[in-house]
Amino acid sequence: MKMASSCREEHTTSLEFEHTFIQNCERVKSVDLHPTEPWVLLGLYSGTVSIWNYQTKTEEKSFKVSDSPVRSAKFIVRENWVIAATDDKYIR
Repeated sequence: MKMASSCREEHTTSLEFEHTFIQNCERVKSVDLHPTEPWVLLGLYSGTVSIWNYQTKTEEKSFKVSDSPVRSAKFIVRENWVIAATDDKYIR
């Protein structure tokens, strides 16, 4: 007679943080990372798109794109663009 054995493996995931970046800002709706530059792109509820340098912890550029919230913002590296989709149904 075979006896069934129960084997439970414990998997632990360990995360190490190289940098901690805390900045008080408006409600963030979207985040994108640039693949070659140390930049984080934020789409904000206020209709603003903001680019932050995560190494220097400073804002590189910020611009108002709409009076509606920015739902999604992305870097398009090959074109050197930033695109943003907003609640007013436009892509800029």
